[in-house]
Amino acid sequence: MFGSDHILLMAIVLILAVVFLGPKRLPEAGRSLGQAIRGFKRETQGMRDEVSSIKEDTENLRQEMTGMKESVHSAVHEAVSTETVTKDPVATATTVASVQPSEVPAAADSNGKPEA
Repeated sequence: MFGSDHILLMAIVLILAVVFLGPKRLPEAGRSLGQAIRGFKRETQGMRDEVSSIKEDTENLRQEMTGMKESVHSAVHEAVSTETVTKDPVATATTVASVQPSEVPAAADSNGKPEA
């Protein structure tokens, strides 16, 4: 795993640590370093989880938007098909005007909840 130059470098760092910190403070410094590394790993895992959650939310929104697009596309296609069959603008306008507000889907806010 380590080459001979890496082992030599680790030995030099260890000797310097003993010289500068002393044998009594070396275990304390090792513990502090270990705690710092664990904290860093914990925070990076939290960030990975957050990014994963954002990706998942984005995918859900993309699927929802695709469904809405298909729904609008089919509604427009149906309206155009109906309009070309009737070719009566008054009848088409009457049909559109007769749609009840309860039949129109409510707009959603950024959280996906219907707006009041």
